[in-house]
Amino acid sequence: MRCFWQSPQTAEWFKERNYTLYKALELDGEPIDIYAPQIPSEDFVEAVYPYPYHDKFSGSFGPEYNRAFIAAEAVGVAQDSAGHHVAIKHVLVDSDELRIYEFLRKQSLEVMEENCILPILDILYSKRICFAVMPRWGENVEYPHPSTLQEVMFLMRSMLKVSIGFSELKTDMSFPNCLVNHFSWSGRANPKRAKLRREGRLSYAVFDFDISVMVPEGVDSSKFRLPYKMSFYGNMFRPYDTAQGEPDYDPFAFDVGNLGQLWCSFYQHHSVDLPILAPLLDMMTTRKIKWRFTAQQALDFLEEQLVHMSQAALQVPYSVSPDWTAPYDEYDRWAHVPDGLARRWAAFREPKLPWRVKLLRWIYSLRFVGPWIPALGRELARITFGTGHYVYVP
Repeated sequence: MRCFWQSPQTAEWFKERNYTLYKALELDGEPIDIYAPQIPSEDFVEAVYPYPYHDKFSGSFGPEYNRAFIAAEAVGVAQDSAGHHVAIKHVLVDSDELRIYEFLRKQSLEVMEENCILPILDILYSKRICFAVMPRWGENVEYPHPSTLQEVMFLMRSMLKVSIGFSELKTDMSFPNCLVNHFSWSGRANPKRAKLRREGRLSYAVFDFDISVMVPEGVDSSKFRLPYKMSFYGNMFRPYDTAQGEPDYDPFAFDVGNLGQLWCSFYQHHSVDLPILAPLLDMMTTRKIKWRFTAQQALDFLEEQLVHMSQAALQVPYSVSPDWTAPYDEYDRWAHVPDGLARRWAAFREPKLPWRVKLLRWIYSLRFVGPWIPALGRELARITFGTGHYVYVP
């Protein structure tokens, strides 16, 4: 794919459509997979939606890395005729991903901003592949790390808004699939991004839909299910919704569980400082999936409780978890919750993992037994009364 984005023919094709591709930097006279813009920008550019803040910060790298980008196989970068920076993703013709982009292309900027989804500015069509054009936003949304728990709360609220999105679109919620409205060559250590985060000026959006699914027209999203194998696609942070041999799963509840497990790894150790994390994370990852918070319920709960949080607690410095690999369904988030709050939130507390669930997971993990369990469950549902669910067939 490097040859594609570096090809003069590719550059000319996009130029004819008013997009100037970034140019590959060179190392020892050979082009590399790092691209820099050809049209100069101001040292710092303010965000005007849908376009983000961006600046020339390049850390310890030279000035040639000003706003540079490491190209992925499917993604290139360019500037439009007004000098705005855009990302371009190639998409197969007649694919679910293209249908999702075409659906999003029809939405107004106001709707996309409200739903925290990166807008599709243009779709360029060719015979075998198409190109979805969107504003270039920044990666590594969790960096630089928040300095206080107040910043953590803002990030959590924003990501929940991303998760709510459209009821007919199932996304893959994770840090890698979110972008932030600021970019530079190095966002991870950029002091300007840290300042924007402290001031509450950053916003976030989901952008990657290569394993996303749209609920078919006429199907109730609450009854929509995906086959269990699709639960293993995507990021490493996933709830154990199909770890007991379930043949299918609720993708919207699964997304909330994804987000809950991700936050457990990064933030659950701070339940000693912010007790609200115990009930919130328990209800986002509970094994009782029909009782699990929806993204909207989680956001409502968080905002309701934020009103009662003291500024002293919110100003506690954020620290990286010393035990981020601890299983989310075994870690005791309630150990330091005051007794009064523990009683008030008792209904939200997840009970300890029962032995029968551990046994089912062990059986399902067996190489010669596990693969048969989902098939057996599916067949039993078919010959009895069914489930009343619509199971998507990829």
